Amino acid sequence: APILLDQQLSSAPLSDQEKRVMNWHIANLEYGCGSDLKDVSLPYWDQDDVFAFGGDHTLIPKGYSQISNALSEGLDIRLGCPVQRIE
Repeated sequence: APILLDQQLSSAPLSDQEKRVMNWHIANLEYGCGSDLKDVSLPYWDQDDVFAFGGDHTLIPKGYSQISNALSEGLDIRLGCPVQRIE
């Protein structure tokens, strides 16, 4: 969390539960923005909301790797090998 927010939280008369809830919201915002809040622009932090999917939030039960696995089927993928050329 940004330094100013840290200062405000440490001096605010919040109960332990309220601090945990606040920290959860901060972590959720950082997850959604893909960055620490100190690196997020206040005026533009939600600029992609118009492109967001509507409806309930969901998780992919078997993980996101099944998407890349399906897309990479039949491709010659080698990990830990320097690329010499791309044809």
